[in-house]
Amino acid sequence: MRISIKKSLLPLQIIVMLYALGGIVLYYMQDKILFPHLHEQKKQAFVNIVPQNVIEIPVNKDDTLHLYHFVPSDDTVSKGLVIFLHGGEGNVFSYANRADEFLRLNYEVWMPEYSFLEKQDKPFSVEDVSTAAVQTFILAKNNDAAKRRIVVYGQSIGVIGAASIARSLSGDNKNKVTIILENPFSSLADVLHHQTYIYPWSVMCKYKSDPLEDFKASEVKVSYCTRFDGSLFSEASSQGYRELLKSPNDLLKVPVEKAKALNETQLYQNWLANLMR
Repeated sequence: MRISIKKSLLPLQIIVMLYALGGIVLYYMQDKILFPHLHEQKKQAFVNIVPQNVIEIPVNKDDTLHLYHFVPSDDTVSKGLVIFLHGGEGNVFSYANRADEFLRLNYEVWMPEYSFLEKQDKPFSVEDVSTAAVQTFILAKNNDAAKRRIVVYGQSIGVIGAASIARSLSGDNKNKVTIILENPFSSLADVLHHQTYIYPWSVMCKYKSDPLEDFKASEVKVSYCTRFDGSLFSEASSQGYRELLKSPNDLLKVPVEKAKALNETQLYQNWLANLMR
């Protein structure tokens, strides 16, 4: 009888062992799952669009925040300033062309780089994203363009920085800052959960970042766009942001075939122009 019980439990034991082994592998691979291309474009130069100025801000004895400043070509007074917090598909050079969509609307653009992207051996850090965002916002508040209007644009992992800025707002300042999000997520653990849902990522995730809860606590309204193609930062992970919308028109769902070149689609351009007019 004992032998038969052991034999009957053997398949279950194998399944448990494989599950545990898979969990260990995924734990150490979560950076690759979340940010597969993060360090691939470190040496890329600016193409087509070049910043007019680079501002250096010492953060600590080891890190300096590099802030790239883009200015509209016309001599007209800009409508305001956009803090663009880029995503995780590469470094700031990969996203420089995104400044053009705001320059066309006559906004200056400040695009900070995250310090972990400037050092080959430095891993992703939630604190780096938050620090870059908040330091940029503190500096921007004294800028003439920002006094006219300030827009915080957070894209994928940049949503973490946008949430940090929202947390820092108080009183009337909550209504003076426009926050626009692209492919927001409730937490990094939730993003991983949507990829491998059989594992308890709320426990396994190394990164304790919950931008959705930060936005809810700050009581700041947002606008956001999301793609519904089942990809990493997908509509499923952004559902909770619906209650933060000012109106239903502040949400844009992007079809999968247009998600790759979002800023080149007329649908997105019209939506963005309406938010920033």
